[in-house]
Amino acid sequence: MWLETYIEEVRHTAEVASLNYEIWWIYKEKNSRSKFINVLNRYPMYFQTSIHAHFVALVIALYRPFETRKDSLNLSMLLKSLLSGYN
Repeated sequence: MWLETYIEEVRHTAEVASLNYEIWWIYKEKNSRSKFINVLNRYPMYFQTSIHAHFVALVIALYRPFETRKDSLNLSMLLKSLLSGYN
């Protein structure tokens, strides 16, 4: 049960990173940006903040599996637990 929960958390983190990347890329990519330029120009502060927020959320989600804290869900602790017999 513990392993399934852990793997589900890693999967969820990857999904969050993917979704934030897709949203950030829609804002930044030239062809898709041109489709929304009128809205982007009408609400510039909102979209500048949103672009930054999605990029930051992407970076945080990508960092999560690689952090080294012992009290978090990360790949290092998963490997240690697997190698030591699911402690």
